[in-house]
Amino acid sequence: MNKPELELVLFRGFCGSDVACVAGRVQLRSQLVPEFGAGGFRRRLKDAWRLVISRKVPRAEIELSFAGHDWQTATDSHGYFFSCHSANDVVADSSTRHHYRCRARHDICAEPITATGEVMTTDALAERLMISDIDDTIVHTGVANKLKMLWHLYFADSSARRPFPGMDRLLRRLHAGSSGSASNPMLYVSRSPWSIYPMLEAFFQQHDIPDGPVLLLRDWGISWRHPLPRRAEDHKQRMIDSAMRSFADLPIILIGDSGQHDPEVYADIAERDPARVQAIYIRDLGLSSARSKQLRAIGDRLARQGVEFVATSDTTGFTQHAEAKGWLSTAAPTPPDPMPGK
Repeated sequence: MNKPELELVLFRGFCGSDVACVAGRVQLRSQLVPEFGAGGFRRRLKDAWRLVISRKVPRAEIELSFAGHDWQTATDSHGYFFSCHSANDVVADSSTRHHYRCRARHDICAEPITATGEVMTTDALAERLMISDIDDTIVHTGVANKLKMLWHLYFADSSARRPFPGMDRLLRRLHAGSSGSASNPMLYVSRSPWSIYPMLEAFFQQHDIPDGPVLLLRDWGISWRHPLPRRAEDHKQRMIDSAMRSFADLPIILIGDSGQHDPEVYADIAERDPARVQAIYIRDLGLSSARSKQLRAIGDRLARQGVEFVATSDTTGFTQHAEAKGWLSTAAPTPPDPMPGK
């Protein structure tokens, strides 16, 4: 019997002052080439199921090479790897995009497989690091409800997915910074499954959202025997800590929503290093009066440490705060928000 073919999927990594972090997945090769929302409902249903179904290859040996540094790691029980390594010899040029090489080996495959991934770096003009949640912060997904999230991610027509009003423009302006040409690094975190990575890439491109590494996209453990997503340990804080170590010389703005644990996670980060966190922006989803009260308490606690905490139901509040702080270029005035299109 022929051994199955493996596929090595690499995700965009990042490198700050002297630490590079990369991520990827080793999986069984699929014949599916999804069109992300094209065709009728039955076609989208079939493509979505084949895309999300688990095809993991755990314990694959991974060899990585970037900027003259070589190191090894292995895939976890879901077939993924996330690995950081010192990298203080990145070529100093005008480019903020570099490449790394990955080689994967596993007994179920006759030959090792190789691929080249992208690492985003920063330059001397960068003013701060932006770390933003995706789910229910940039785009409506209903992450708290897994069935609802599956519907929004896989079955809704791709052209119908829109960022919250004004959010795409705010991210572009934060990326450009006060100078209008800062190219501030943008990192995005999510609790979505890794399998939607191509959809997010297409979504960012469609709405001209500054691209950047996407962290924490996880496997939901979906299989034929377990057709619903399983609960997974939340590694968001660990991932953000890795990004903060990599971009150790930049202050940070953290952006999230009130639906999950973003306020608590971000507050913990800020309390550990209040001088580093310039602001926390939380989209208040209006879930309950009790949750709004919790947000006010978090804001009061952080204010005593000098950390600015802005919780608002729309993007305008974030934009006005960033403009008042001088973090946005005055050459790019804020246009009015369009009608909501969730």
